[in-house]
Amino acid sequence: MEKVCSGCYFYDLCPGENICENYSPIDDDEYIDALEKSEKKSFYKDWDKYIEEFQNNYAD
Repeated sequence: MEKVCSGCYFYDLCPGENICENYSPIDDDEYIDALEKSEKKSFYKDWDKYIEEFQNNYAD
């Protein structure tokens, strides 16, 4: 049976069977994708706030 964290840098050292807080992907693309997913909601929230403030400042 293959562990779900087989793409982790620490795969051979970790006794766990689940992805943990120390999961560190070997592939940079996987890391970037995970970071993108986790930050996307925050980005759009901040972007909407920025647009709203911009419109309020330059509406006149």
